[in-house]
Amino acid sequence: MIFDIEEAFKKSGLRKSEFERIKRYCREEFKEDEMMYELHVIRAINALKKGYFDS
Repeated sequence: MIFDIEEAFKKSGLRKSEFERIKRYCREEFKEDEMMYELHVIRAINALKKGYFDS
């Protein structure tokens, strides 16, 4: 693990279902690249936290 996506989730205030949906989507996009997967999960969490997108 390069990025701590679980810790980012805990600090985010997002629902578990939202987190699972983000992880599924990012895994589809980055099947073989763990770093890119984790990075995009973190970026999506941050974007939702900041209100850039509706969950």
